[in-house]
Amino acid sequence: MKLCGDTEKQMLNSDDVLDAVICVLAAADFVKSEAVPPENMKLAKKEGWIWVRKP
Repeated sequence: MKLCGDTEKQMLNSDDVLDAVICVLAAADFVKSEAVPPENMKLAKKEGWIWVRKP
């Protein structure tokens, strides 16, 4: 994946930027129905898990 400008540098220097990029990628997987729900939904809701697709 090609990143815009200095996004890669920003991701390496900031946990918040890295988290934001991961959330955008996870959202894209969710919209495409590729995200897999967690097995323990109660715990996931409590902790705020990010759904991802299978590797």
